[in-house]
Amino acid sequence: MNRITGDVASPFIQGTFVVVDKIDELGITEANNLIDQLVVSADANPKSTLIASLRPLPGLKQVGTRVDMPLLTDEQSLELIRKIAGEQVLPGVRLSSSGATWDATKRPLFAIMMGVELRQNPDEGVPSASDLVRRMAGRAFADSELPTERVDDLLKTLAVQTTISGKPVPNSRISRNIREQHDLSNSRLVLEQDDAIDFTLAVFREWFAARAIIEGDVSFGSLIPASDRWIIPISIATNADKEELCHSIMTESSSTDPGFGSLLLNEIDPGWYFSPKNVPSFGTAIEMGHQVY
Repeated sequence: MNRITGDVASPFIQGTFVVVDKIDELGITEANNLIDQLVVSADANPKSTLIASLRPLPGLKQVGTRVDMPLLTDEQSLELIRKIAGEQVLPGVRLSSSGATWDATKRPLFAIMMGVELRQNPDEGVPSASDLVRRMAGRAFADSELPTERVDDLLKTLAVQTTISGKPVPNSRISRNIREQHDLSNSRLVLEQDDAIDFTLAVFREWFAARAIIEGDVSFGSLIPASDRWIIPISIATNADKEELCHSIMTESSSTDPGFGSLLLNEIDPGWYFSPKNVPSFGTAIEMGHQVY
């Protein structure tokens, strides 16, 4: 901090006001390390104020004063959609939406996206959350001559690479084609800085990473030891393909990395432990010990 302020002021005398955003995108381990550093800095600088902006992921440390940003209510979400789409939007749009889609519209970005889609395509019905993201990607590449399938492949590759690395990646790692690099960098979904690119919003990275899992572009077995940054994309994938995919993912994660599996289960179904169903009895602790031995 002294290096940044230089001769202007001393942070130990005047204090500082620091906001750190997107900590959750680092993954649980790195996010907790950064939280520890923020705590140490706050303790060492009593005149400073530090604010960390992040999503409440399972496994994150709870320190200091926590302020939860509430989601929109049903009425607020519907009103925002109506303002964007027009007064013809009726409350029935709530009943026409799937549970996952309506839950997504509790976030202002998705409510706005929903309103735009209903205004531009009033005869196509209520789009799903997946449709909203895919259509926004289509609009972002509207001026590109690339086929839709190729755009989808590039975005999935970018999502996988940036999720693995936890930071922007070189454009050339996604494509060696100059035209494709140009279209990626100039889309509204992708931000380029210092010859490296990433998605402008984490929601797009997570959604396209989930598509890569669902469509078999990346194997689930390779994700478990890689990083806890995969927890949200995997949970999105299981919500999109609940039955078979969820069963195979939970089976493999529980046998390969139980810790990862528990974090994933908590993200997929936060209230699972309140209503256990058909839980088999394994006997007493001594009996279980004998079985293990």
